[in-house]
Amino acid sequence: TGHEWADFCDRYLRLFGVQRASYTVSLMLTSELLAVDLGDVVRLSWNDFDLSAGRLFRIIGIRYELKARRIDLVLWG
Repeated sequence: TGHEWADFCDRYLRLFGVQRASYTVSLMLTSELLAVDLGDVVRLSWNDFDLSAGRLFRIIGIRYELKARRIDLVLWG
């Protein structure tokens, strides 16, 4: 129907109508980071890449390196 098509277009444009970025960050493993899950939203702040004010990203990938006490988060947003 026309309403379903309009809903699809709205969702599509929210995903692809603006420029998105993807980053992989490697962090020291903490109890707080053990609690994150795929789909969670986090704020990334960095002096480069126009992120100094911080920007929200969704976690789309997680890799644990338990021996090294590290966690890699793949962020998209």
